[in-house]
Amino acid sequence: MKRIFFFTILLIFSLLEIQAKETDTIPEKKRHPMAFSGYQGGMMFHLGYVQSKNFQFNDLSDKPLGNPYQLKGMAYGIGGAIRVGFGKHLRVGMEGYVSTHKYGPNASSAKIGWGGLLLDSHWKIDKVTIFVGGVIGGGSTHTQH
Repeated sequence: MKRIFFFTILLIFSLLEIQAKETDTIPEKKRHPMAFSGYQGGMMFHLGYVQSKNFQFNDLSDKPLGNPYQLKGMAYGIGGAIRVGFGKHLRVGMEGYVSTHKYGPNASSAKIGWGGLLLDSHWKIDKVTIFVGGVIGGGSTHTQH
């Protein structure tokens, strides 16, 4: 008898649960159009080609040190970016990169580093994201010969 009673109560509560409507008593808050929409970023290895005009290293008395040089060949480096999204299309963040090119007979090298604050706008179309933006910042160069 207890089993039948327990089974009947369980069946009634199950049917009530199925029949219950899902309602929310808290009014839905409208999101601000420029609300935080996530972040993205990462590091990347990059390489490319560099070519310069001839240049000459001089000592402090302005006498030439060796033969003129020219940068010509592969440059490589590492860099990264982090972006925070606001709204559907705006991203704000920062990025920085360092590129190195080795040249000449004495294992000389030229390094270029730069970075800054970035601002861009992006649109996702299917599996492709198109973006337009810019970076405000600075950089420096270093040569070793």
